[in-house]
Amino acid sequence: MSPSSTVHAASSSATTLKGDEIPIGARILAIVDAYDAMTSDRPYRGAMTSAEALAEIEINAGGQFDPHLVNLFFTILGETQPVAAGSTAEQDAPGD
Repeated sequence: MSPSSTVHAASSSATTLKGDEIPIGARILAIVDAYDAMTSDRPYRGAMTSAEALAEIEINAGGQFDPHLVNLFFTILGETQPVAAGSTAEQDAPGD
């Protein structure tokens, strides 16, 4: 386990998991859920642009998020959805 992959952690009342102990599906969902939450309108705030959300995720890579999976997420997102300044996830959705 690399030092940077041990920073992100999950815990419950019984156990604390760190780094690669956290199931990969949970690590992927953490990134995707955060991106969706940041790029969606909420009652308490408007949606961030895709670029703003990606910058926030990048800042937290190695802390809150698995840095290797963040890099993969950026690669996949870049291949499927152009990230334009001033755009939100809804504006970037295919068919809009």
